[in-house]
Amino acid sequence: MTYIVYPDEGHGFQRPPNQLSYLAIAEAFFARHLGGACEPVGEDFRGSSHEVRAGADILSDLGVA
Repeated sequence: MTYIVYPDEGHGFQRPPNQLSYLAIAEAFFARHLGGACEPVGEDFRGSSHEVRAGADILSDLGVA
């Protein structure tokens, strides 16, 4: 299970850095569970307010500590 919270967001994503980090995490999740590859993260988490509550190992697939 992967559980990520964006404490400064309500229903949906308003902040672009949060949108980008969410998409990077979703891409890694789908690549892991459906097969395939995902793009390198690069700066995708810069400025994001994400908090990983469970399943932090998904970020290791992206090369994020």
